[in-house]
Amino acid sequence: MLMLDIYINQQKLAVKNGSNLQHAVEQYLSEYESIELANVALVVNQNIIPRSYWQSRLCRNQERFEIFSAVAGG
Repeated sequence: MLMLDIYINQQKLAVKNGSNLQHAVEQYLSEYESIELANVALVVNQNIIPRSYWQSRLCRNQERFEIFSAVAGG
């Protein structure tokens, strides 16, 4: 099976060819973070990607993502 190398928060992650953003974010969070999916925002190539596009937007080889999470506090 063909794999793509992508980078999330500077961490290299191998995902299956044809993986969408939703899958990539879920995989990253399960392997590297303890953040709920509902609490993150995604930036791809310096553009914020609305959550409504995560399932239809496919990952591209060598693409760079940043995941941000809101932190509550005072």
